[in-house]
Amino acid sequence: MEEETQGLVESKIKLNNAKGYRKIVSPIFNTIMLIIVFCLIAFMLTMMIQQQKLTQHDQTQFLQKQQIKKPMIDNNVYEYITLENGLSVLLIQNNDAIISQVALSVKAGSFQEPANYGGLAHLLEHMLFVGSHTYPDPNYFNTLIYNNGGTNNAYTDNYETNYYFTIQNSALHQGLDVFSHFFIDPILDQKMVEKEVNAVNNEYEIITDTDEWKIEALLQILSEKSHPFSQFSIGNLNTLLKDEISEQLKQFFNQAYSSNLMSLVIESSLPITELKTYLKSFEKIKNNNLVEPSCEDFGSPIQYGTQLIQYKSNSDVKRVYMTHQLSDVQQQYKTKAIELINNLIQSSKGVKEYLIQKNLIIDMSSGVLFNDHNGCFNVFALEFQVYNLNDYDQIIQSVFSYYFYLIQTLFDDQGDTLVDNDKLRSLYDDYKKTASLKFNFKENIIEDIQEIAHNLNIYGFHDVLSRKYLYEDYDPELIYFYLTDLLDIDNLNVFLGDSQLNHPDVQYDKVNRINYVFLDIPDTIIQKIQTYDEIEQPKFQLPSIHKYQPNDLKMKSFCKPYSQTNQEDPYEDLQNENMLIQRNSEMVFSNVQECLQYEHQYEELYPLPEYLFKSSIGKLWWKLDRSYKTPAIFMGMKIDKINFQFTLKQQVLLKVFQSYTSTLISQHLESAFQNNYNFKFQSSPNHIIFNIYGWNDKFFDFIEDSLTFFIKQQIDLQIYDQTLKTLINQYNQELQSPLYSQIRNHFFLNTLIYGYYEPKQILQELKNINIKDYEQFHSQLFKGTNFQLYLTGNVLREEALSLFKSIEKKLFGKPKHLDYNPIYSKILKLSNNYIIPYAAESNENNGATFNYYIFGNRNRKQFAIMNILKGTFDSSAFNYLRTDLQLGYLVSAKFTPLECLDGAAILVQGSAKTPYQVNQYIEDFLQFFYKEIEKMTDFDIEELKKAAIQQLRQKEKTLFEKGLAYWDHIQNNDFIFEEKEITIDQIDLLKKEDILSFLNTAFKKSSKISIQLYGKHMLKGMSIEEFLKNQNPIKSFSDLEEKISDKEKIKVGAMLYQCSFKLGQI
Repeated sequence: MEEETQGLVESKIKLNNAKGYRKIVSPIFNTIMLIIVFCLIAFMLTMMIQQQKLTQHDQTQFLQKQQIKKPMIDNNVYEYITLENGLSVLLIQNNDAIISQVALSVKAGSFQEPANYGGLAHLLEHMLFVGSHTYPDPNYFNTLIYNNGGTNNAYTDNYETNYYFTIQNSALHQGLDVFSHFFIDPILDQKMVEKEVNAVNNEYEIITDTDEWKIEALLQILSEKSHPFSQFSIGNLNTLLKDEISEQLKQFFNQAYSSNLMSLVIESSLPITELKTYLKSFEKIKNNNLVEPSCEDFGSPIQYGTQLIQYKSNSDVKRVYMTHQLSDVQQQYKTKAIELINNLIQSSKGVKEYLIQKNLIIDMSSGVLFNDHNGCFNVFALEFQVYNLNDYDQIIQSVFSYYFYLIQTLFDDQGDTLVDNDKLRSLYDDYKKTASLKFNFKENIIEDIQEIAHNLNIYGFHDVLSRKYLYEDYDPELIYFYLTDLLDIDNLNVFLGDSQLNHPDVQYDKVNRINYVFLDIPDTIIQKIQTYDEIEQPKFQLPSIHKYQPNDLKMKSFCKPYSQTNQEDPYEDLQNENMLIQRNSEMVFSNVQECLQYEHQYEELYPLPEYLFKSSIGKLWWKLDRSYKTPAIFMGMKIDKINFQFTLKQQVLLKVFQSYTSTLISQHLESAFQNNYNFKFQSSPNHIIFNIYGWNDKFFDFIEDSLTFFIKQQIDLQIYDQTLKTLINQYNQELQSPLYSQIRNHFFLNTLIYGYYEPKQILQELKNINIKDYEQFHSQLFKGTNFQLYLTGNVLREEALSLFKSIEKKLFGKPKHLDYNPIYSKILKLSNNYIIPYAAESNENNGATFNYYIFGNRNRKQFAIMNILKGTFDSSAFNYLRTDLQLGYLVSAKFTPLECLDGAAILVQGSAKTPYQVNQYIEDFLQFFYKEIEKMTDFDIEELKKAAIQQLRQKEKTLFEKGLAYWDHIQNNDFIFEEKEITIDQIDLLKKEDILSFLNTAFKKSSKISIQLYGKHMLKGMSIEEFLKNQNPIKSFSDLEEKISDKEKIKVGAMLYQCSFKLGQI
């Protein structure tokens, strides 16, 4: 065995020294393959010569004949064409798409920008949105999009920039015309450039505080300075606020943007023939006949040789990162070799579970950190949350042992060669089948149109939909190649992150805002890592994902339950019987054939959930839904605690239960999640909610198996201990999360709703509870409860009833009758308008302002008006607060309910002004917004109404979305299943004066609270009180009176709203 192992190691070393693609085949087969390769080259040269003779029209016709790989249930119509200027276009006719989607990918990115102008490509992405010579108004596109029920966004990558927008179908032609002029005649005006530089700088200040950015920055520091990966690519004031920046943008645009490097994707319900007529403006984009950018001249960026770097993190969570630079990633997308290896790394009985059991890590994640889509390299990373940074050597050795285990287990040594074995083939087939099922029943295959545009530009028409999903080409050589690449210690770099960094040789990178130090790795540790093949191997195991793979994929019929084991005619015994289908009304069929003929019409006639059954403690809702052709089930379950205490301790114990049970389920039922089951577990002060989605064939087995862990009395001490550590880590991270996330998810709710607590309070309580507290809590958890259940999808009513009774028996035993007393959420009723300032734990130079206006209880008219205004409200806030005033990179304005109350939330994060001042600018915006609506003509209002109605008519794109939409109404206890239809009717009745009256009341007479969160660097060492004393108010148009207070003072003697239900989102 020792000789075999040594031979394997030598083989690996030779491969890595060569830095090539070593074939693991016999010498004779190598010779045969060489002959075949020469023949293929000759054939390809012949084809290339012939292809050059084809006209552009012929090329388009040739590509159209290639069949696009698409899901089995996909009814979309696809057509691929190439415009005369070389721009590739994919048109998609989706008859259900009331809202159109558009994305354009251009092969131009940060790797092509000049070294002295870091972030130039990113700035150009911003600038194209703010005006062309044909449409010079910088807010025109944004206003057009939002007023027509749409959104827009973009991203800049190394060799690509990708632009995206959605818009209602009736405005698509106009939207496309404005969009095309991004790339025909952009203005790139110096004055507007300077404004957008501030937006880019705000983005830079937010992102550079994250650990993910710090790792990428450190990798850039380790890279060859001649490689573009080493360059700073986000941009900030220092690199972009220059007198000549406008000219540099124009030069970069002309040198990097060209129609022959662009791919455009349009999805709409409009006919393909009509969509083609909308493309004329795109033919005006200039074709500079540019050569596709490539990194082949640069090679791999990161210098070979292991480096150990410690850096200062903004979080108290200690982290170890392992990064591997891998090569030739482009060729693997059909094999999915890296995805396969990553699945194995994350699987139970693998290295993650081993490290947790050894108390070396708290948690772990892995995946591709950085991907060069041109195929030259990528960076595969493993992130470990750890107790002690000094354990990094044991962690690395364990990971290397696991890589080695995979080679030993999946390949057999046959003398001078290594060949794949049945284990690898079987494993690959399992993942291939799972991926194929997910793809074939993917209901919303155009889920991310930016990714479709990217795929079209990089991978071509044939694989544009399937590239992400399918395991197509089994290639053991490639899998082996990547495993040996991972075992090459010269490809490894290690980063240690801690909030404390005390070392005499600390360096500071001013651009990336990171403190770091290079550390020497002792030779003993290097030797220890490299002797992974000599130590006793941990007892790893390969995953098994068979159990929950579905076999029965047929859609069920309510005329008679389908039985897979019944080989005879399932309707034979019913041929002469009347068939009765009963619902809120009755529908009788004379025979089974008639039932089968009309059952789908019956579904359309009765489209809403049915209140099927009520027991002493439970209610069952059900709906058979086969409209998506997906053999799957959505289930929602809500458990309400009667007389549940709103104490901090009870809330923390509930969170422990949620995390502990989720961990048990994920570890023991891993096969279900590998087979695309979705299990979401939420808890709030007075209830527990589960949302579960999966294949119907094994769905009931999955539910039965899951329930076992809910009632399991014997506590697994190791998992319980792990749960507490994970939760402590989680809340430590939340203290360092972006300010906008903290203010929205914690400070806002904690200020206004009783029963919500700050992360610091939860952290302290987590450290105080013990195992006896938890055991006592768990023993009483399902006593004194009511529950509701909703099942929809490919599920029959008798199956729903059976599952309901099974859950009731297993979770609740012999239930006692309990009255359905409503459980109230208690919300502060404000007596004044308040400013509540908070100091953040994170070292940010930013501040975040969250202004919330409480409108009160919802009525139909108010809800309809909010639907009309939601797009223009958000776009106007963005144009006023971000584009014009440049107050922050993050600006949003949403009508957002608070439990049973309607309201509006305006969020701004940035460093240009303090939150105290931003609050006043927001008040100015509200006056500006009222005047903008006041200026609108009746025609403008009718257009807003049309856009709102179109959005409301947009169907849910997946069974999960539709199930969740109805389930929200059930769990929120409002049961307004036809809310959209009711709202459409109400919108038709509204006039301009109704909208103005609403705005006048909503913002001028509502209660308002301004939650303000200040980063430590913004406070400059001062307390909140000292800082606010030095704040000078802006010259504001608003005369609103506000009091600065704290959350405890405003609660004294305050009245409360009591909510027994929650409102759905606008």
